[in-house]
Amino acid sequence: MLLACQGQLRLAPSGQVIGIDLNVALQVAAARCYDVTVLSELLSAAEAGTIEAVTSESQGSGRNLSDSGRAVDML
Repeated sequence: MLLACQGQLRLAPSGQVIGIDLNVALQVAAARCYDVTVLSELLSAAEAGTIEAVTSESQGSGRNLSDSGRAVDML
């Protein structure tokens, strides 16, 4: 599910990832006939993990996400 929505990240003006567009993610889930009730619970944890991973990657490499031009390159 996260791979299907990797281009649906919400970014701050600075280029920092601030979350997943959950509305789009739930629409994708519904289109794939997934249980959106269960998925809505899981997506919040996935969103937190994605933010943490991208933040630690950008801090570890010394790069700002805006330097790459695309936030999904960091995933």
